[in-house]
Amino acid sequence: MSGGHFDCDFSYNRLYDMADKVEIDGDPVFADFLRDVSQLIHDYDWYRSADTSKEEWHESRRNFIQKWKNTPFEELAEASIKKRVEKMFKEVFTPEDIREPWW
Repeated sequence: MSGGHFDCDFSYNRLYDMADKVEIDGDPVFADFLRDVSQLIHDYDWYRSADTSKEEWHESRRNFIQKWKNTPFEELAEASIKKRVEKMFKEVFTPEDIREPWW
Protein backbone atom coordinates (compact mmCIF):
# COMPACT_ATOMS: atom_id res chain seq x y z
CA MET A 1 0.00 0.00 0.00
CA SER A 2 3.01 2.35 0.44
CA GLY A 3 1.81 4.33 3.40
CA GLY A 4 -1.52 5.97 3.92
CA HIS A 5 -2.03 5.76 7.66
CA PHE A 6 -1.63 9.53 7.94
CA ASP A 7 -3.46 12.23 6.02
CA CYS A 8 -1.39 13.24 3.02
CA ASP A 9 -1.64 16.93 3.96
CA PHE A 10 0.42 16.17 7.06
CA SER A 11 2.95 14.19 5.12
CA TYR A 12 6.50 13.68 6.14
CA ASN A 13 7.39 15.49 2.91
CA ARG A 14 6.08 18.77 4.35
CA LEU A 15 8.25 18.31 7.41
CA TYR A 16 11.21 17.54 5.17
CA ASP A 17 10.53 20.75 3.21
CA MET A 18 10.44 22.70 6.49
CA ALA A 19 13.88 21.27 7.27
CA ASP A 20 15.21 22.76 4.03
CA LYS A 21 14.05 26.20 5.14
CA VAL A 22 15.53 25.74 8.62
CA GLU A 23 18.84 24.79 7.03
CA ILE A 24 18.79 27.93 4.86
CA ASP A 25 18.04 29.93 8.01
CA GLY A 26 21.33 28.66 9.43
CA ASP A 27 20.51 25.79 11.77
CA PRO A 28 21.73 22.63 10.03
CA VAL A 29 21.57 20.42 13.13
CA PHE A 30 17.91 21.25 13.74
CA ALA A 31 17.29 20.68 10.02
CA ASP A 32 18.87 17.22 10.33
CA PHE A 33 16.65 16.52 13.34
CA LEU A 34 13.53 17.48 11.38
CA ARG A 35 14.58 15.26 8.48
CA ASP A 36 15.13 12.35 10.84
CA VAL A 37 11.72 12.95 12.46
CA SER A 38 10.24 13.03 8.97
CA GLN A 39 11.86 9.67 8.19
CA LEU A 40 10.61 8.27 11.50
CA ILE A 41 7.05 9.35 10.67
CA HIS A 42 7.44 7.81 7.21
CA ASP A 43 8.63 4.53 8.71
CA TYR A 44 5.75 4.50 11.19
CA ASP A 45 3.26 5.26 8.42
CA TRP A 46 4.56 2.36 6.37
CA TYR A 47 4.49 0.05 9.40
CA ARG A 48 0.89 0.99 10.27
CA SER A 49 -0.09 0.52 6.62
CA ALA A 50 1.40 -3.00 6.65
CA ASP A 51 4.16 -2.13 4.19
CA THR A 52 6.93 -3.02 6.64
CA SER A 53 7.20 -5.23 9.68
CA LYS A 54 6.93 -4.34 13.33
CA GLU A 55 10.59 -5.26 13.72
CA GLU A 56 11.60 -2.78 10.99
CA TRP A 57 9.60 -0.05 12.71
CA HIS A 58 11.23 -0.78 16.07
CA GLU A 59 14.69 -0.76 14.47
CA SER A 60 13.98 2.62 12.91
CA ARG A 61 12.81 3.99 16.24
CA ARG A 62 15.86 2.57 18.06
CA ASN A 63 18.20 4.16 15.51
CA PHE A 64 16.51 7.54 15.91
CA ILE A 65 16.73 7.41 19.70
CA GLN A 66 20.33 6.22 19.60
CA LYS A 67 21.34 9.11 17.39
CA TRP A 68 19.43 11.95 19.02
CA LYS A 69 19.54 10.90 22.66
CA ASN A 70 22.98 9.38 22.93
CA THR A 71 25.13 11.43 20.55
CA PRO A 72 26.76 14.59 21.93
CA PHE A 73 25.72 17.80 20.21
CA GLU A 74 29.29 18.48 19.09
CA GLU A 75 29.35 15.21 17.14
CA LEU A 76 25.97 15.96 15.57
CA ALA A 77 27.17 19.43 14.54
CA GLU A 78 30.43 18.10 13.10
CA ALA A 79 28.61 15.41 11.09
CA SER A 80 26.15 18.02 9.84
CA ILE A 81 28.92 20.32 8.68
CA LYS A 82 30.84 17.49 6.99
CA LYS A 83 27.71 16.39 5.15
CA ARG A 84 27.14 19.89 3.81
CA VAL A 85 30.77 20.35 2.77
CA GLU A 86 30.66 17.03 0.88
CA LYS A 87 27.42 18.08 -0.80
CA MET A 88 28.97 21.41 -1.79
CA PHE A 89 32.01 19.68 -3.28
CA LYS A 90 29.78 17.38 -5.33
CA GLU A 91 27.85 20.36 -6.64
CA VAL A 92 30.94 22.41 -7.49
CA PHE A 93 33.43 19.83 -8.72
CA THR A 94 33.25 17.00 -11.21
CA PRO A 95 33.94 13.43 -10.03
CA GLU A 96 37.40 13.67 -11.62
CA ASP A 97 38.13 16.78 -9.55
CA ILE A 98 37.30 15.10 -6.25
CA ARG A 99 38.98 11.73 -6.71
CA GLU A 100 41.67 12.85 -4.34
CA PRO A 101 41.11 15.33 -1.52
CA TRP A 102 42.55 18.75 -2.18
CA TRP A 103 44.10 18.89 1.26
